[in-house]
Amino acid sequence: RSVTATYKMTCIQHNAAINPGNSGGALINTAGQVIGINSSKIASTDYEGMGFAVPTVIAKPVAEALVQYSYVPNRPKLGIEYAPVSAYQLYSMVVSIKGLPQGSLVIAGISSDSSLKNTEAEVGDLIIGVNGKDMTDSSVLLDLIETGAVGDTLTLTLCRIDNRTYKTSTFDITITLVEDKGTQQEEETTT
Repeated sequence: RSVTATYKMTCIQHNAAINPGNSGGALINTAGQVIGINSSKIASTDYEGMGFAVPTVIAKPVAEALVQYSYVPNRPKLGIEYAPVSAYQLYSMVVSIKGLPQGSLVIAGISSDSSLKNTEAEVGDLIIGVNGKDMTDSSVLLDLIETGAVGDTLTLTLCRIDNRTYKTSTFDITITLVEDKGTQQEEETTT
């Protein structure tokens, strides 16, 4: 089953109990074989006991790469920290008034290894499109990164808002996906 949290992943849906402290533990079949790693559950009054696990076929290569390299090689990233426009009252208002895509993302930070570094892009710009598609949802960009490869190029449509006049200007920038070597300091929202 495809599950979307802040990102999309393929999971095994199950009804084994997941409680604080055992998420991340093994999901085992009746033969005692590890078939997945528990990752999340739905906590709602409408659902009871609905859990999700990352299949072993996905988790095992990641674990092996982490042991060997301390990161997963050839995993692409854009190299930014971002937030949805809904996290900021000003951006939400401008997006609504100007008719910009509701899935637009605010660039909250640009990492030193990002190909956006030393370009026109600035912290505070909105990503309103990618490869000619409107950001109707954050998955428009996130799916391209997830299915992309290190070295792939993307054309981002950025929107800059003048803080005094609230006028907007848009421009395109072509970037290259870089290798995500991971760091201890990265935020959960780094892409």
